[in-house]
Amino acid sequence: MTKHIEKIRFDGAECIVLRSSGGDLRLYSVKDIKAAFSQSSNHRIFSAVLGITPQKARNLLDAMGFDYLTTLAEEVSRGKTYRTVAGENAMDPSVLSRKLRAIGVHRTPGRPMKTATQADLARAIIRKKKATINSVSTFLGMHWKAGQRVLKQAGCMTSGATLVDQKYLERFCSKWLI
Repeated sequence: MTKHIEKIRFDGAECIVLRSSGGDLRLYSVKDIKAAFSQSSNHRIFSAVLGITPQKARNLLDAMGFDYLTTLAEEVSRGKTYRTVAGENAMDPSVLSRKLRAIGVHRTPGRPMKTATQADLARAIIRKKKATINSVSTFLGMHWKAGQRVLKQAGCMTSGATLVDQKYLERFCSKWLI
């Protein structure tokens, strides 16, 4: 287990020394660390190249002043989930979330609500003789609350939780399925 990470100069080159609790020393040149980091797609690979744990690799990057969290935040912003990014980098998702919050990256909890086009909604209504919130939601592959929201936005529901009359639904469907 690594206890200390220190920067030193060895033979004129800047190096990093990892000192473990057992007294073992590992010496890495900063140039080699930068090359290994730039060639690695994630911390799991980077740590394997150096022969240390991913946690120690992150501590090493922190000590060197590398901003690896921005890279992780970019992966999340491109659509990867926290769980996926954390797994690729041998982190717990809650640790990743906490570290990204510390640098100002915030996310909304939960999954984004599904949406449906008017044509999808019309197909869902036609599929059943008597459309209900549950039947439409199941057809569209969404939670019944999301289905209710989509139906209300399309004008297929009254202010309560009941669908409008069948004749309106038929007109709605014929309008979108030409």
